[in-house]
Amino acid sequence: MAEDPELWPRLVGWVGERLAARAGRTLLLGIVGVPGCGKSTLAARLARSLAAVPSLIVSLDDFYLTPAQRDERGLRWRGPPGTHDLRLLDRFLVQLTAGAAQLEVPVFDRNHERRLPARVQPGPLALCILEGWFVGARAPGYERLADSLDRLIYLDMEIAAARAARCAREAAVRRLGAGGMSEADTLRFWDEAIAPHVPTLVLPLRDRADARLTVSPTHALSELWLAPPAAGPCGTPGCRR
Repeated sequence: MAEDPELWPRLVGWVGERLAARAGRTLLLGIVGVPGCGKSTLAARLARSLAAVPSLIVSLDDFYLTPAQRDERGLRWRGPPGTHDLRLLDRFLVQLTAGAAQLEVPVFDRNHERRLPARVQPGPLALCILEGWFVGARAPGYERLADSLDRLIYLDMEIAAARAARCAREAAVRRLGAGGMSEADTLRFWDEAIAPHVPTLVLPLRDRADARLTVSPTHALSELWLAPPAAGPCGTPGCRR
């Protein structure tokens, strides 16, 4: 399926308008969607299209607890709510929203399950893109993140296609010799750590998002929906900061 040539300019223009409205303050743009739908790819593409804008891409994955910390909490899988270092996440959000001259950005190596030294990012920033499979959901402990988002983009992909894409990604990592879960573990991970939370944390965000992109099984972007301007208290549907 070929992408509509007008789709991407519309999305970039929409983000540009949001940036102009937030001039002098960092625009925190969330990207959400089930694992495998292409959130990190979209984030990177947006950053390239807005190369002149001081920006940063952060993944919710970079805030994971270490395996030892998860073991202490009896958490088998990383991914679900509760498997992130929420103090680290809150500290980052405080730096970002305060317009700090220097930000410490956590880095987590997913392939080898280890935390790496934080990278230093000069600030303040015009744009921060924060992607994650339940970014924007008000899960316990993640309320500050939900409240801090200025805009949210939802990637709408069929669950079965996203599951297959996640399996394919792990297979690619294994072929490179860079770790990765076995196919059986990937399926167990999906069924035990992801699937139970999709109906409550992810799908409700589809109608609350400010923008929605339909993604085909081959990761082609086929449709773009943009919410009309509206006023509402931040942290609730209709928030348009």
